[in-house]
Amino acid sequence: MDESIEFKTINIDRIDETDKFFLMSCRTNLTTLKESIKRAGITSPLWVLNKGKNKYRLINGFLRLKVAKDIGLEKIPVFVFYLRDLNNKNDLETLFSLALEENLTVRRFNVVEISMVINSFFKNFGITKDKIAKEVLPRLDLSPSVKLVRDLLKLNSFPIEVKKYIAKNEHSLKTSLKFGMFNEKEQILIVKFLSPLRLKENYLLEFLENIKDISLRDNMDIKDMLNQEISQISKNEDISTQKRVEMIREKLKKMKYPIFNDLLKNFNLLKKNLKIPPEIKLLYPPYFEGDFYNITFSFKTKEELIKIIDKLRDISKKEEIEELILLLHGKMRKLSVSVNESDPY
Repeated sequence: MDESIEFKTINIDRIDETDKFFLMSCRTNLTTLKESIKRAGITSPLWVLNKGKNKYRLINGFLRLKVAKDIGLEKIPVFVFYLRDLNNKNDLETLFSLALEENLTVRRFNVVEISMVINSFFKNFGITKDKIAKEVLPRLDLSPSVKLVRDLLKLNSFPIEVKKYIAKNEHSLKTSLKFGMFNEKEQILIVKFLSPLRLKENYLLEFLENIKDISLRDNMDIKDMLNQEISQISKNEDISTQKRVEMIREKLKKMKYPIFNDLLKNFNLLKKNLKIPPEIKLLYPPYFEGDFYNITFSFKTKEELIKIIDKLRDISKKEEIEELILLLHGKMRKLSVSVNESDPY
């Protein structure tokens, strides 16, 4: 690469902020960076490419540029790179690689930023997926897998709203790819719904799979599923985030398993009527899809064991036992009262 580099201070409006060719950052929380720049200024100059006529293309420092503009800086320190041919793909790839190495020394890349890097090598510089797998992924401390390259390219194709949500919440690639089950409009709608919440990794996976299963089974639009009732739960700041998440999970569970929920209500009522003591646990098979109930009990003495056996003998003679057996085989008799107990599964 035939180049020269110069340090100088330039007017901030000379940098074309719309040019994202070298962009490899996706972060929403810039509070720490903003406070640092307010306190000490920009201590690490940005990298820019001279485009001529006193205009510059940003190579490295997109977040610093954004913060500098937000706080009203007019001038900014930069290293200016000069190229004879501004369109030489090999030279541009070299600059991109240098910027990547510079970033890797000061921060950890989230999965969205990794996908941006992979996409740049593939689309901007025409590097094959095989070569990216062998030469680029190891630089990012990732296994040299072509499948991983494909998955990262898929992630990069998601709408920016979705990628910002994934980056902000630091979700894994495996879970993030589940957004691919939905079209772009649905993805944006889902992220808008989820924004007030901070779902754990397993809860996000459960949420995405549940709404997809329900929409396919009931031929229901995602927009209709995330209706006003469930949307209000998400936005209700009078309820703790954890409580909102549990309420939404319960709501979707009832939508996904309506028969199971009827079975559960009847099971809970019958169990209550049996008056089973706390040292005896009666458990149903997961989602009532097994052939057996399980009973567990605990005791410390021989006398306690005898007492439990006597109690089980009494329970076995009650009418509710017959009802429980019918319930296990999917035969429900309508019961007049329902109770809510926690689901052991």
